[in-house]
Amino acid sequence: MLKKLIFASALANVPGLAFAADLPAGYHPALKAPPAPQAFSWTGFYVGLNVGGAFDNSDRVDVSGLPVALGGPNLSLRNKSSGITAGGQAGYNYEFSLGNLNGIVIGLEADAAYTDVSGSLPIDSSDVAPGSTVNLRSRLDYLGTIRGRLGYAYDRFLVYGTGGFAYGTVEHSADLVQPGVGTRGNASLKTTEIGFAYGGGIEYALPVDSFYHLTSTSAVTLRGEYLRYELGETNASVAVPGVAASIKVRDVGNIARFGVNYKF
Repeated sequence: MLKKLIFASALANVPGLAFAADLPAGYHPALKAPPAPQAFSWTGFYVGLNVGGAFDNSDRVDVSGLPVALGGPNLSLRNKSSGITAGGQAGYNYEFSLGNLNGIVIGLEADAAYTDVSGSLPIDSSDVAPGSTVNLRSRLDYLGTIRGRLGYAYDRFLVYGTGGFAYGTVEHSADLVQPGVGTRGNASLKTTEIGFAYGGGIEYALPVDSFYHLTSTSAVTLRGEYLRYELGETNASVAVPGVAASIKVRDVGNIARFGVNYKF
């Protein structure tokens, strides 16, 4: 009996054992709930670069007042052209959160791009000079836009539409070439035209914990974008003796491009 009392007293003096004995059966420490996912915010300024291609561009040339011998009195031509574009953009977005990682994004963006979009169109002018050809050429030197953006965001994905003001410098020229004689005459026109552009795209923000982000709110975003541009009409007179014709030129086209931005 004495031995049992001594053994029980020793167990009671073991640190922590008496506390453990008082715990209710089946006790488990409480686990903290995982933090709720934080939605990415598209709000902020950004700058970036873009590169792409122009396709199905059309320089619409309408001539009125021509002599019948030159195909008059009216003549309409379509000079197709294509090429590449490369430039940069800058803008600002603001996101209205809808909860559950969703949001509505509005923004304003300005961009400018160099282009080598060009094309030529040979026109048979044998009625003017035997065997001769008029070579009509066109070129878009650069294109810039200032556009609004409206989109729907789900966390790091953004789908948007865009539209606004467009401007660009275009060149048009025509040469009359006759075999055995060479170039008999030429005319050229270079002007800055204004118009509008519209389109849409999709953009994705890379994870913010990547090594290239300077702060927790910055992000690198990747985008694919399509734009349709329509520049205004340019009018000119034909300065040829005996011909009182006028020329109206309008440039339209399509651009598909890839871009990368840094959002601050």
